Amino acid sequence: MKKQTIIILIFLIPAFAVSLKAETGPAFAIIKCRIHPVVGAVVEDGCIVLRDGLIETLGPRTKVKVPADASVFDASGLFAYPGLIDALSSDFFSQPKEESEPSPNAGGLQRRIDDGKHPGLSAFENLKASKNTVKQRYKDGFTSILVAPQKGIFAGQSVLLNIYEKNFEQLVVKNPVALHVSFITASGVYPSSVMGTMALLRQSILDARHYSMHKSLYEKKGRNIKRPEYDPFLEKLVPYAVEGKRIFFNCQDLEDIKRALRLIKEYNINGVICGAVEAWRVAGMLKESGVPLIVSVGFTPPRTSKYALQGEKMKEKAEKEILPANPARLYKEGISFALTSYGLKKKSELKKNVKLAIEAGLPKEEAIRAWTIHPARYIGVESVLGSIEPGKIANIILVTEELFEKDCQIARVYVDGIAIEMEVKPKKTSEKKETKDRTPVRKQPVKENNQNV
Repeated sequence: MKKQTIIILIFLIPAFAVSLKAETGPAFAIIKCRIHPVVGAVVEDGCIVLRDGLIETLGPRTKVKVPADASVFDASGLFAYPGLIDALSSDFFSQPKEESEPSPNAGGLQRRIDDGKHPGLSAFENLKASKNTVKQRYKDGFTSILVAPQKGIFAGQSVLLNIYEKNFEQLVVKNPVALHVSFITASGVYPSSVMGTMALLRQSILDARHYSMHKSLYEKKGRNIKRPEYDPFLEKLVPYAVEGKRIFFNCQDLEDIKRALRLIKEYNINGVICGAVEAWRVAGMLKESGVPLIVSVGFTPPRTSKYALQGEKMKEKAEKEILPANPARLYKEGISFALTSYGLKKKSELKKNVKLAIEAGLPKEEAIRAWTIHPARYIGVESVLGSIEPGKIANIILVTEELFEKDCQIARVYVDGIAIEMEVKPKKTSEKKETKDRTPVRKQPVKENNQNV
């Protein structure tokens, strides 16, 4: 019987492989571009072959064979980078309505209730499409985004999406990614102070661990053990407090970072620190802890920061000089980090603020890694995103200049191997027009064809 089974498998495996190959879609080749893979050396005059939404191969154009069925895109003069990843955002997330209950002594009026405890709130289940957001994200070079709830102490669970105008189910890269926790006070109920919030976090972790232990013991033995009372809140918290799934701590100021580091150390939590615009002030603690760090390029001082409490002049100086130097100072301390748009007042300020960080001493190469491979690693998708490598998801951007150069524009975006053309504005010249009817020079659009090159 075993021999017959083995014989059947020998015949079935090749047939299965053939069927998979038959289902593969057409290939696309991007040629004559300068490839910045992030991991590995830059490739001059390169070629990238995409198939079925994945990167099939890449290398110098003279060494890469373009498949016969490939549609070829001539990217002469363009630079190829992995699509940028925003490691924390509330884009596309629609906050559910708060629960309400009759308010005593208010004539039947309703009062909103928010205890700040939503560990089961799923970002994926509360997504809302926005074409304007998609367009803006492409203009900034983003192809993936970590969407997270932002409201509450236990805010909820995030989802990593590729950015495209499709059904959200088709865009999910990872779900859930992490539980998001903030050091804020609740609205109208306990805790009403940060000290109370810390007490609530500690007690919740301990309760989740005791609940899990009791439940496991009951499931194992049952007899002579009192059945644990089902607790929806603790059920949702157990994977993070007990099983080691990641918790992202939203840290507004210096003290929040210290609080997060204490909790991570005390309870051996798989934690990530987010926001952290004052992270350089505790660089020694961060370096010793080895806790992953996601740093905001929103440089407005938190209201509890010393820079916000010393008047408008100091606040302005912090926004323009002190906080933009945070990434550079961390880099000089040997601390790796991802960057995020979280904390920006306006998404349109992103490029300007990244430029401020670079001017403050952050090397461009490190800025690129902080938007690509580092966030991929902290989110847990380094094997499929964050660099241009064979087998990874084909999220690629083609730009007119090296990334973060002054005149850099996004020319083309690939998301899951699907190409999106972007409008490229002609470069401004300092030449004055000699005659009124002088015809301006226009860059001809790059054409796509089906010929091997």
